[in-house]
Amino acid sequence: AAIGWLEGEFDALGVPFKERVSRTEEALTLMRALWTETRPELQTARHRLSGVQVSPAPLQKPRPPLWIGGMSEGALRRVARFGDGWHATAATPETFAQGKATVTKFWREAGRAGEPAWSLRVPVFIDGVHRWAVDEKLLRGRHGVRGTVEQVTEQLAAYQRLGMAHVALEVSYSVYPAILETIELLATEVKPALAR
Repeated sequence: AAIGWLEGEFDALGVPFKERVSRTEEALTLMRALWTETRPELQTARHRLSGVQVSPAPLQKPRPPLWIGGMSEGALRRVARFGDGWHATAATPETFAQGKATVTKFWREAGRAGEPAWSLRVPVFIDGVHRWAVDEKLLRGRHGVRGTVEQVTEQLAAYQRLGMAHVALEVSYSVYPAILETIELLATEVKPALAR
């Protein structure tokens, strides 16, 4: 769960952009109650639950895990307040490590036991498949994993060493044949190398 960043999407739905934080936190509160209580009684700024039951109930107990996305301080605080994991976005290993330390601090301050799950979404570009000069412009300044298959593997291993257990690789920053080739290389060469 993340609050969103593209104001035009909110405009298209008729939802005030400035309400995205409060709406997200309210939705997280509602989801947690609906997934863990039989018939929650809950009043929020926009909703009132009374006699409502989710059926069928989620299989995961006590509820499905909530991973909170985002890189802002507010997002990192939401991980500690509402989440079970942090889903970083286009972070370098350095910013991932900094974010992880901040989330851990907020997690402890909130009195939470254990630690959250660590996850990352990052664009990936493999040399010989992508035309970096073209594809780079689509990133708009965001960090991406880039290089040969071996270099991409090593860059992802750096996140793995920092405790990242899950990665969502963005491969859609190119033309369709390059996307398919990237998926094939990730599945046949990068993934097995990271599993060792």
